[in-house]
Amino acid sequence: MMLPRLSDVALAMGIAPSSLTALRPGASAVEAIRTLLDTGQPGAGLRLLAGWLPRGYVVPWACQCARDGQLSVLDTEGLALAEAWLRQRRDTERTSALAFAMRHKFLGIGPMLAASAGWSAGDLTDTAGKAIGPLPQPLMPRMAVGAVLLSATSSPVFASCCRAFAEAGLNLLPMEES
Repeated sequence: MMLPRLSDVALAMGIAPSSLTALRPGASAVEAIRTLLDTGQPGAGLRLLAGWLPRGYVVPWACQCARDGQLSVLDTEGLALAEAWLRQRRDTERTSALAFAMRHKFLGIGPMLAASAGWSAGDLTDTAGKAIGPLPQPLMPRMAVGAVLLSATSSPVFASCCRAFAEAGLNLLPMEES
């Protein structure tokens, strides 16, 4: 399976071009992510990973990462809604997760996880739940990685936590064609 180009994923995930200067031309996805982690850019590394993961793996990966951190009651509720969608994959769970995220203005690990589940399929909706347009592709992985990064901030060793989250996600990347 051919992965998207590094420049396309970086642009979609909002990674500054200056963050990519440490990468060797033609770097594989795994090499690029590890280089960003090794050069003190864990946020860029995790955003690149989230953008490269197959869409079906992004929310489960983010939920697993968040489950390892310190969660508030609000975060636990959002995690539960995202996981309910993962188990059932029905529109009712997806819309419940998105409504929760919107109620909490997408602030915090739980609301961000719920939003990533809510935006994993379907249309963008307004506060009344009315469809207002197609969902921009990078919205879901951006929200998911935001939750992952917030989870890492609860660790006294942020960079190590980001590396552990990245290693868990790297195992989910499809094999690259050579």
